[in-house]
Amino acid sequence: MPVLTLILVGLLFALPLLAALLAALWPALSGAALSALITDPQFASALCATLISALLGSAAALGGALLIARSLYHSRLWLRLSALFSPMLALPHAAFAIGLVFLIAPGGMLVRLFAAIAGFPVDAPDWVTVNDPLGLALALALCLKEMPFLLWNIALFLARRELAHQTQVAASLGYAPKHIWRWIILPQLLPRLAWPLCAVLAYSLTVIDMAIIAGPGTPPTLAVLLWQWLQEGDPARLAPAMAGSWLLALLSGALLMLFALLWRAWQASHRWPDGQRGQRTTGFGGRLLAISLLAIYGAVILLTLLWSFAGLWLFPEPWPQSLTLAAWQDGGDTLAAHLFSTLALALLSGSAALLLALLWLEYGTEHPAVGSLLLAPLILPQVLLVAGLYRLALPWQLEGSVFSVAWAQLFWVFPYMVIVLAPAYRRFDARYLMLARALGHTRLKACWRVKWPMLARPIAAAAAVGVAVSIAQYLPTLYLGAGRITTLTTEAVALSSGGNRRVMAAYALLTTLLPLIAFMLARTLPDDEKHSV
Repeated sequence: MPVLTLILVGLLFALPLLAALLAALWPALSGAALSALITDPQFASALCATLISALLGSAAALGGALLIARSLYHSRLWLRLSALFSPMLALPHAAFAIGLVFLIAPGGMLVRLFAAIAGFPVDAPDWVTVNDPLGLALALALCLKEMPFLLWNIALFLARRELAHQTQVAASLGYAPKHIWRWIILPQLLPRLAWPLCAVLAYSLTVIDMAIIAGPGTPPTLAVLLWQWLQEGDPARLAPAMAGSWLLALLSGALLMLFALLWRAWQASHRWPDGQRGQRTTGFGGRLLAISLLAIYGAVILLTLLWSFAGLWLFPEPWPQSLTLAAWQDGGDTLAAHLFSTLALALLSGSAALLLALLWLEYGTEHPAVGSLLLAPLILPQVLLVAGLYRLALPWQLEGSVFSVAWAQLFWVFPYMVIVLAPAYRRFDARYLMLARALGHTRLKACWRVKWPMLARPIAAAAAVGVAVSIAQYLPTLYLGAGRITTLTTEAVALSSGGNRRVMAAYALLTTLLPLIAFMLARTLPDDEKHSV
């Protein structure tokens, strides 16, 4: 089985990944490609908006996550909040951006509520709260969407037994929670957030679907600009687009190196505790931020639901004049077809990724280089990898089929499943497997009869994450589908550029409900993992 695992992961994931990167690298090697990229009149503004939105969004997400964790750690609210991280992660990026636009747009719900309370002109205010040229609205969307991901990783670390023992010892010595966080938790936590932060920063630099919905228009962010060049089909635009994709990858690496240097400088200046015990703090800021985060997510989902059933809704009315099924009826067969293709792709890519994840965690190697290759799709610009996969698929005429799109989605579904399932695998008591082997079962049969049934709930949670990641995929579906395979997400993003707002809300609502249903089904399974710890 170890050999079969390596063959499957190599043929379906590793070798195509390396080949796609080489295919994307070759056109970008010429000096003319870089020159054409830099001299483009939209390049400077696009790069500026990209840096502002990515750095501001990532820094705010990290700072907010650390503030919430520091304020709520060891509290009942933290336990309740931790249970909501998975459903918050399940909300697709495009659907969240659409709901956030419904909330903060010049004619959005916040302005409507303010108008109802304070009185306002009949016309919506001429404010630029979304699609601003600096990308501030995109930064806000990225911050709010990535904060639960960082909080989920922080929660995994804070659940470690040895950390609980260390904090108990520090508390017995009279140290206040803020000093325990500063001297014991934070120095161990930040290095373990390196990969999650890398994924957040890389995604923020290269996001396309959220940038189309909430980001600047003309010029757009750099990733959207490169995507537009690739969409033109002009060979003269291919090389600059590939050069720009590699530039985004190098930029992500440079920013992460800067973060590492800042972290080492902080460590050097805070090497030893100062001995101060301090007083217990209320943690009001973290509590307020946590409640606000939950309120925003709730408002996003409720507004998406309301807009999908809204009839006539004039500004500044806080409630539509009527509720109707017109958006769902107008979608009709088209909506059903997109729903079917979305579910089919989620089933295909999710099943294949779950099989690979289980085999890899059981038989795969833990070499750091292999782990880096496994996580590469999460930290490389998506437009770079997708363009390379598309160039690989063209000679074989693989584009435009459900299987090619599911295979492309596998490059993101598989790593996320491994990340979600790995902690439960590490906590599993190996003595159960040893006992099954002693009774004459093979390793695979012992996993099938003992280990995997005991890990049924974590496996189901990983499958739910796979469904959510598959549904959220925009670029892989767009490129490998070649216009013949469309999903709820691709249609929702297309409608955000000027389509019917109610139909767009219906599509966004479905992309929200499907992952939530998957997570709810996963939570119904018995949690036998506690017996394996």
